[in-house]
Amino acid sequence: MILPHVDDIRWGLDQPKPKASNLTAPTPPPADRSRANLVAWWQWRYTCLNAECARLAQSAAGLRAALHVSVEQQHQQHQRYDHFEERYRRLLAEYRRLRESILSDGRRAA
Repeated sequence: MILPHVDDIRWGLDQPKPKASNLTAPTPPPADRSRANLVAWWQWRYTCLNAECARLAQSAAGLRAALHVSVEQQHQQHQRYDHFEERYRRLLAEYRRLRESILSDGRRAA
């Protein structure tokens, strides 16, 4: 049984395959399963996985930073909304108080 190459599994048709220069060690031929070739292949695989982990960690750090900015902006908008809501309540109470005083003065005068 011949297994597909690791690059054929990882990258689909929609993603370009990396150049061969990115690989640190060649993969062993399928017919030759000597111990030295298997060691070289596992070292290459370990290097690929470390590179993939580093790329994912960098991507996660970027996403974490974007999420932090987004949450901070949402917090600021919420504070602004609370400020405007408090101002609205205060002005509405002041309007009602003045309206009642004007109506009570007008009723007294009439």
